Amino acid sequence: MATGDTLEVRFYHKTAQGSIWIQLCNYNLCNIISLFGSTPDGELGFDAWAECKEDGRECTHHIGSGHPLGMEPFPEGDHVFRLQRRASDMLVSLRTHPQRAVTLIAGDSNTIVLVRPQFLNSTVVEEVLFERVGKNIALHAG
Repeated sequence: MATGDTLEVRFYHKTAQGSIWIQLCNYNLCNIISLFGSTPDGELGFDAWAECKEDGRECTHHIGSGHPLGMEPFPEGDHVFRLQRRASDMLVSLRTHPQRAVTLIAGDSNTIVLVRPQFLNSTVVEEVLFERVGKNIALHAG
């Protein structure tokens, strides 16, 4: 995902699989934002980490969090997120509330987007649909 690109991601969330992870990776490490709910006006509950292995383990450091009042966990079902790549970060929001975006830091080499549940289950097939605007986007469903 290159600077200036915008991407919408539709993810079917199953509550037993924990939070929704959106990762922006290079070929060695990922920066991860874990989304676990929102308020009625679209403010996201999140935790973010930098320089993690692709599986989300062994992160170098925690870089931010938000636990807004009135937040409810995401219910089971489809959720659509808007990702917007900027020079040194990526904005993440619900598609319906872009003004409530949270920020995930990202270096120039972080160009690969991965979307997955927190708890992977090999017996469950995840459906992730991407709709993009822009060019040079490498997409992967984890």
